[in-house]
Formats: sequence, structure tokens, C-alpha cells
Amino acid sequence: MPEKDGYWLIRRVRSLSPDQGGNTPAVAFTGCTTPEDRLNALRAGFQTHVPKPADLQELAGAVALLSLRREAVLAF
Repeated sequence: MPEKDGYWLIRRVRSLSPDQGGNTPAVAFTGCTTPEDRLNALRAGFQTHVPKPADLQELAGAVALLSLRREAVLAF
């Protein structure tokens, strides 16, 4: 996305209604690694932030946790 970034994308997703995917779980998997970058990702609408290079267990854990949360929400 030459003129767009992940923040733009997640804001677009979050602007959708839930039935259109607005509640889709999302991990910011990024090379931006400062505490401020993490806060910006969370404020933009990501549920979690995993900096690169990432430990694969950390990334898999973040995805698994979001999957479990989504399943819990869908159960209600």
C-alpha cells in the first residue's frame, strides 16, 4: 500500500459495522517497536502489537488469544 499503512487499514476496518467485519481481530505485526508505536497501534484499533523480529511463539500466542476471544464473543 504505497500511500496507505496498517493504521489506515485498521481504521477502515473498525469503521465497518460488526456484520461487515468491523470487529475482526487484528494484530499489529510491525517493525515499529517503541512504546509509542505500541500505543499508536492499540489506539488505531489493533487488539495487540507484536514487534519484528518476533519470537514465533509470541506471534502464535497473540493469534491464538485473539482467536479464543473471538470464539467467546461469537458464543454469546
